[in-house]
Amino acid sequence: MKRFARLSLLLSGAVAFLSLPAQAASFDCKLAKAPIELQICSTESLSVMDEVIGKLYFKARNLPGQEGLKESQKTWLKARNNACEISPLRECEQVFIDRIGQLLQAVREPQPESLSVKMLQQGMLVPTLDQLDQYSREKAEALGADIYTPWPRKQLLKMNISSIPVVALVDNKPFVYFTFHNPEVRKQCLYEYNILENKGVQGKCDIGTQVGLYGDQILVNQHWSKNDEYYGVTAGTLFEGDIFEVGIDDKPEFFANQIREQSAWMASKDGNKLAVVARFVFDEDLASSMPYQQSLQLERMREMTNPEMLKDARPLVVYDRVTDKVSMSPDLLPNEDDYYWESIFGIRWNEDSKTVFFDNEGSRLACIWEFDPSDNKLYKIVPESEAINPYPFTLDGQDFIVYSVDNKIMMAARPR
Repeated sequence: MKRFARLSLLLSGAVAFLSLPAQAASFDCKLAKAPIELQICSTESLSVMDEVIGKLYFKARNLPGQEGLKESQKTWLKARNNACEISPLRECEQVFIDRIGQLLQAVREPQPESLSVKMLQQGMLVPTLDQLDQYSREKAEALGADIYTPWPRKQLLKMNISSIPVVALVDNKPFVYFTFHNPEVRKQCLYEYNILENKGVQGKCDIGTQVGLYGDQILVNQHWSKNDEYYGVTAGTLFEGDIFEVGIDDKPEFFANQIREQSAWMASKDGNKLAVVARFVFDEDLASSMPYQQSLQLERMREMTNPEMLKDARPLVVYDRVTDKVSMSPDLLPNEDDYYWESIFGIRWNEDSKTVFFDNEGSRLACIWEFDPSDNKLYKIVPESEAINPYPFTLDGQDFIVYSVDNKIMMAARPR
């Protein structure tokens, strides 16, 4: 009875801590082949605990001071396989219970702020209302303190930017990539900026303006009129690594739709959530721009929403396949005269797949927002009306966004 009581206590604590329902293994049971995988999928208690362990491990490995976590996980996997192969179920379950306790302790312990995070946050300030232009100030004042929650920020550099900024982490160092118009050669050029070292370098010119990240590769279209041919470079190695060509057959499937995707929809990093601009939910052509898994999520979203209600709406709609629920961001000030011209762009999920960022271009409340679908809360985190293209990244447990405003690359940090 004590073992079951401890298991219940651990699971309830872990599920509450993660804000996630624990209901399946951490892998696709349809693909299970190994004996331990088959055992987990066929045993409810093991399946639930395996899901919790996977979520806790993913959270813990992004925290500072957890350098040995990967090796400890490998050691635990070996112990799990041995125990579950030769021991009774209760002993197999105990191995899972012990690991959940260890991981819960790891994610709950206060984490020291890393030197890299301190360096990135140095010089950041929360904007005061009198520092904003009149339009941005009036719109910020119209919101309550529960919605207007600006992040401290600072300028990284100012250039004639022509693309969405993309951030890649290389050896725990953030690099920003974007294209800009170089007046000396009168062409678009790729640029790499090392935030920690405050160093930038120009890359290949005579390229397009679509920049994306796939794994450790930065991809940019070869020319503004050739969206099926791309150059690639390994992140963090501009002018040290080779620039290589990437054909349409070699290009990751999602990248072909990346620009359109940011304007209409975006899947979360873990693949469990789909965010769609409300007025596009019932667009006949939307599903064709999505991979198969996302098209299925869109179909379910449509089953759970009303087309008439969404036809002229401006919020963001999120479907969560784990909970099988639909959330919708609050639609602020829908009765203003210029409401029709507002539209959501630059949709990006945070690294932990819990919240989604977007900019709201137009003449009403144009700025950068964060939406939490778990409680339908919307937060205005960058108040300037010209701020667009948020790109989130997480370093040592601290959330940041890089964004552009008036030909400036800015960076903001989530308040702690």
